[in-house]
Amino acid sequence: MLPEWVYQECPQISVAHRDAAFVRQCELTKPAGALGRLEVLAIELAGLQHSDRPRADRVPIVIFAGDHGIAAQGVSAYPQDVTIAMMANFAAGGAAISVLARELGSSLEVVDAGTLAEIPVPGIVTDKPRRGSRDFSQEAALDAADTAFAFECGKRAVERAAAVAPDLLILGEMGIGNTTSAAAIAAALLGEGADTITGSGTGLDATGRERKTRVIAAALARHGLASSGASPEQILCVVGGLEIAAICGAIIAAAQRRVPILIDGFIVSVAALTAMLLNPSCRPYLIFSHRSAEQGHRMVLDALDARPLLESIQAPTLVTRRRGDRDLRHDHVRHLAERIPHARLLEFDGDDSVWFAGDADPVLDEIESFLTGGRRATSSNRVLSTVLFTDIVESTKRAAQLGDEAWTTALGAHNRVVERHVAASRGALVKFTGDGALATFDGPARAINCACAIRDAVEDIGLSIRVGLHTGEVEMVAGDVHGIAVHIAARIMALAAPGEVLVSGVIPPLVLGSQMTFNDRGDHELKGVPGSWGVLAVDDSRG
Repeated sequence: MLPEWVYQECPQISVAHRDAAFVRQCELTKPAGALGRLEVLAIELAGLQHSDRPRADRVPIVIFAGDHGIAAQGVSAYPQDVTIAMMANFAAGGAAISVLARELGSSLEVVDAGTLAEIPVPGIVTDKPRRGSRDFSQEAALDAADTAFAFECGKRAVERAAAVAPDLLILGEMGIGNTTSAAAIAAALLGEGADTITGSGTGLDATGRERKTRVIAAALARHGLASSGASPEQILCVVGGLEIAAICGAIIAAAQRRVPILIDGFIVSVAALTAMLLNPSCRPYLIFSHRSAEQGHRMVLDALDARPLLESIQAPTLVTRRRGDRDLRHDHVRHLAERIPHARLLEFDGDDSVWFAGDADPVLDEIESFLTGGRRATSSNRVLSTVLFTDIVESTKRAAQLGDEAWTTALGAHNRVVERHVAASRGALVKFTGDGALATFDGPARAINCACAIRDAVEDIGLSIRVGLHTGEVEMVAGDVHGIAVHIAARIMALAAPGEVLVSGVIPPLVLGSQMTFNDRGDHELKGVPGSWGVLAVDDSRG
């Protein structure tokens, strides 16, 4: 029923390269076994890749999408048109896997292996024998030709991915109703009841899960699959899905090309189990990432004799996230932390989970406490300071107009002006930033006067600058300054027009007795800085 290549043997592991990798690990300057499961994984990869130095640099990602007729039985919390909408989101780069692919530098291909889409979706590879599977509660989901086509679809996807000589391949899926199909396949392959395999999928409540279980149990009984004995080929035809069959084909085709496959999630694991039963020689090429919350996933992994990587982590682990991060959802991060033994999850305010984005101090404090068991005493190097940032307007254009020699002369004159006026205002010049300067002052009035004086003086040498100022606490470290106040001053400077001196809203109340006046520039959201900030322009009545 399936193409002959499906049953062809996959290459054997290179014992020589595996042994060489083990010997090399023994020669490294580290305690034996210090890296735990990672060491075993590296040795396994060496044998699979036929290299004593395994790589994971080129890792394409392929997502297969398909729709399922069984969705008509109310087994999903979402309508079927979500599948097509998600494909468009993949193509637009807005899905979580799209973000991860960009962060990893990996290519991402999405294959319509059997959705209900009537026309090709831009940015998606269309390779399907029909639009969706049939409702397997009433009839077989696929016929033999559909299943064979889906296997070839998976093989073609691997052939496209092979163009970059991949070190590893990541496979995924998308399809409303596909956890129902996967649970039915797993129950039939393992000879288990629907109640022990069926989970909640994407968001079913207890009532929805009970209905889903009844639908699967009735379908297995209807098709004579309620006990083990049917072949994997037959089971795929009766209760399978086109994207699941395509993943089976992709797994076997990749293993035959000696490309290891990262198996992630319940549905891909069911496809892997099916692929292994069809062609046992592909099993060594399967690497399992984690065990999901789906009820039957553990049983499928046990049947594969799989040890997921996340559950192999034994070292204490700290998982962090910022609450406003739209790419890293709370439930996903919580699930990750739950899968790692003894992991601890901490969430912080902000929109970007990169530790140095926004206010990094709370994150660093928790990391320090996690690593050392305690927190450092409050640093004595934090001081209240007025931060001044300057920037030469259109510096690149001016450099091109003047030429290298003349620009170097002008920049030197600019720097001398800055040094002179900062010193005269009792400020501290921290550093030049290429086309600007960073300085600190013990009072905002002196900082404003210095900024205006620098602006006026550099105009005499044919340059225009913009200036931003903010007063707040900074960390003094080895002659440099750090902290959120520095970021605020830089962001405010970026809002300034040529020749303009802008200040944050905290400064005017501090200089009430100085006779300085300001023009309101409104409230602004500053990139990487929480909240909205008032910005004002210094009115020194020039001209």
